[in-house]
Amino acid sequence: MYSKANGRNIFWGKTAVIVCHDVMFGPPHELRDYLLRHDIKSLIFIGHQNRSLPDNPVKSSYVEVYEDKVLVHKHSAPEIRLAEGIAYIRDFLLTWLWVIRYSRGTIQYFIGVGNLNALNGLLFCVFGKVKHSMYYVIDYIPERFDNPLMNFFYHRVDYTCARFCTRTWNYALGMVKARSQKWHRQFANQDIVPNGITMRKKLPGLDKKNFHGLVYLGSLVEQQGILFVIEAMRQLVQQIPTIKLKIIGMGPLEKTLKRRIHEYNLEKHIQMTGFIPDPYEVDKITSQASLGVAMYQPNAGFVAYTEPGKVKRYLACGVPVIMTDVSPLAHEIVKHTCGFCCAYDIDAFVKMVTSFFTHKDKIEQYRKNSLRYVRQFQWDIIFTRAFHFHGS
Repeated sequence: MYSKANGRNIFWGKTAVIVCHDVMFGPPHELRDYLLRHDIKSLIFIGHQNRSLPDNPVKSSYVEVYEDKVLVHKHSAPEIRLAEGIAYIRDFLLTWLWVIRYSRGTIQYFIGVGNLNALNGLLFCVFGKVKHSMYYVIDYIPERFDNPLMNFFYHRVDYTCARFCTRTWNYALGMVKARSQKWHRQFANQDIVPNGITMRKKLPGLDKKNFHGLVYLGSLVEQQGILFVIEAMRQLVQQIPTIKLKIIGMGPLEKTLKRRIHEYNLEKHIQMTGFIPDPYEVDKITSQASLGVAMYQPNAGFVAYTEPGKVKRYLACGVPVIMTDVSPLAHEIVKHTCGFCCAYDIDAFVKMVTSFFTHKDKIEQYRKNSLRYVRQFQWDIIFTRAFHFHGS
């Protein structure tokens, strides 16, 4: 990220703000770390509670202030339970308060993850506080809220940000198409900034003692297919007695899963780790599996217009993937021989897993293919391209 004109890093001496609704380490934090690695002068990172998960470990809004790569201030707002609409207004106001309090002069880059946060950046542009506002869209959901009025505002704010922000960073092409279809118009300054990965140098790798390991990484919700996998395990243990499944994550189905594991007598085959905050620890556990599971329900609307994040995470750990046909990514992993596209059918899933696990040489080859394919999606490559789109 160096300017050809003067040889300097393009972020040299500049200020950036990132605002997101936080639940766990993900793209906003990767962007924060990217900017710090690339010598941003000042950085304000604001995280609000993501209310889509009731057991979110992030309980309140917080702000981090960095100067010359050093964290100089961190502060959390008091925890207050509010109605959802009122809570979003509070998030909006806290962003204004913290940006004004902790920034000096003009902010070169304001990256709002989600439309409400991007709207804040757009307003700061109107008042001359921000030079460039980026609308970073990770999820695009046609029916985001049950409340029709909330849903109307969600799409109206999305429209406003996509039309007037400096750039819109869409997680997937499906978002661009869906937005254009909804409003019957084309939007300028639309970029595809897909999910990225971190390639770690020191991971344990495949468990040599038992290469019949599955791993599930993600929220414990029905749409992500975790109940499907538990049901499939009842058959898989009959065919592969040494098979193991590790479930990494949290969610509303945790008690249900534990109950079914006990009822099906699968305690020796399934381990639930719970939520693990350290991404490196997650990757260490993941890397030891032979196959990553992403069996989304066919009607999982939240993934239809975005990109399922766990798939590339598996591949970056050298773990091939078995997934349903809910994303163009399913066809890519088949094309590059680093995974399988499977129907949402237990018999088909069991047959595919059993066949794969009976060929250790195939497992090894798919692991190599996975790492080879996913290298192009490293975060440094993704974000460098995104800022070049902008013409920084």
